[in-house]
Amino acid sequence: MSTSNRNVQTRVKVNGGTFKKRPKVIHLTAVHNSEDNRILHKECVSLSKAGCEVTLIAAGATQRSFEGVCIRSVRMAGNRLARMIMTSYFVWRLAREQNANIYHLHDPELLPWGQILRCGGARVIFDMHENLPAALLTKQWLPSGVRRLLSLLLGASERLLLRGMPIVFAENSYQKFYPWVRHAVTVLNFPDVEKVPDATRCKFGEFTAGYMGSVTALRGSVVSIEAVARLNDTGTLCGLHFVGPCTERHRVDLECRLQKRDRLRTKLHGWQSLDVGWSIMAQCHVGLALLQEVPNYVESYPTKLFEYMALGLPVVVSHFPIYREVVERHSCGLCVDPSSSVAVADALRYLADNPSEAEAMGQRGRKAVRERFSWSQEADKLIAF
Repeated sequence: MSTSNRNVQTRVKVNGGTFKKRPKVIHLTAVHNSEDNRILHKECVSLSKAGCEVTLIAAGATQRSFEGVCIRSVRMAGNRLARMIMTSYFVWRLAREQNANIYHLHDPELLPWGQILRCGGARVIFDMHENLPAALLTKQWLPSGVRRLLSLLLGASERLLLRGMPIVFAENSYQKFYPWVRHAVTVLNFPDVEKVPDATRCKFGEFTAGYMGSVTALRGSVVSIEAVARLNDTGTLCGLHFVGPCTERHRVDLECRLQKRDRLRTKLHGWQSLDVGWSIMAQCHVGLALLQEVPNYVESYPTKLFEYMALGLPVVVSHFPIYREVVERHSCGLCVDPSSSVAVADALRYLADNPSEAEAMGQRGRKAVRERFSWSQEADKLIAF
């Protein structure tokens, strides 16, 4: 929209409120990909459709417009420390030039810059994607000896860094750790069911399990490979597809494991756009969410669980209570010990041997997502907040 057109549009209604012009909201991230499902495809697009003027600033992005969202780019740093310092600075510097009504931060690294924006009179919101003090205890890139100390230091400093900021929690379980936050809302990362393809179309030629998300051992990559290897070794042919980013170190480790299993039918697709990722998953016969028993996973919904359900896939997931409540209530899959390749293999074998029941599980899951776990109600909460 041109400047002259904005000036003509003098009064605009957004979510029941009336504004002299379209409220301007800027989302900032120095960490996440500009194609991030939660940030761009859900939050930014939903706010744009609600009548806001939305800009997303991200490192290394392709500058363009996407469904009404203006995407701006800053230079991407070469390593993690530079990203935490320099990339965050570049994101803040570009953001402060925009004169927005609301600045919506997505990374802890941006919190100091968010406080600087607040000192200048800006309204700033922080989107808490994970409980970081708890998550630091399992970060593989940190030396194990310093993880607890850093977790304690970060927990102590959060009260200062988050002072005065409204918070959008990505999980119900996070809010209990922040009783001192006065203004908060939980916006769950449920799938936008209108954009999810129909998984009843053509499948891979043989029974295939799929995983979509960051590929790490803590998210079940190793146990998935071991389980599928057991199936193939006992004559139940099973493929395995990973769709998502993977560090070079972990990719090499997985490929070494695969070389020892010449009968294993596994493919590492790497990061893919949302449409391509869903297209690959739609061809699979079952979705895996075998997150290991660490604090942030045990009490948090895995987004991929609901995406698999929206695709109409039966699921094999960790037997944590919060996962089990969804899966067993809607009879849409099987819950297993995520550390046991035997248990995972047995669940996959059952689904492979009972295709009619597996299909019925998938359809029950798809129905449950459309009725109870859709992004639409979460978008309403975000817009109102």
